[in-house]
Amino acid sequence: MWYDASTYILPEQSFKFYKIPYEKQSQVLINNWIGLGIHYINKEDYDFGDFNSRGDNRIPDELFPFEYWEACGTTNNSWGYKSYDRDYKSVSGQLWWLINIANKGGNYLLKVSQTSEEVIPEHSVSILREVGKWMKSNGEVIYDIWNNMMEDAKRRSYFIEL
Repeated sequence: MWYDASTYILPEQSFKFYKIPYEKQSQVLINNWIGLGIHYINKEDYDFGDFNSRGDNRIPDELFPFEYWEACGTTNNSWGYKSYDRDYKSVSGQLWWLINIANKGGNYLLKVSQTSEEVIPEHSVSILREVGKWMKSNGEVIYDIWNNMMEDAKRRSYFIEL
């Protein structure tokens, strides 16, 4: 479950919002954007969530081998449909995001906006089809990155425990 409530929420309220979905679905995963905004006093008060949303259109510089995280991106520059936003990322640009995020152990949350008629713009459809073709041929590499990182993390944690 992806929350996008980053300001004006007290720690107690944030934690309540975090716990509610577990009452309906115990296997749910919830991000950490519940009240973690510019108005908090103590970051520790908001230190919960099953995975870390690293920020919009940002890939962290460092590797996070023991943490579940995601990066959020768009096919163009808008989070909602804007008919005048024609600055779409190229297929190679979308693949660059996907590969770099996966290479650091993250998940890529890609926002694809639709019109008020619930139509995905053809340019977005074209990009997604091309990325899909690439994934059909090369997707195993993307999925293996994460599996290998988890295995490596297990080996390192075992080594540390010795």
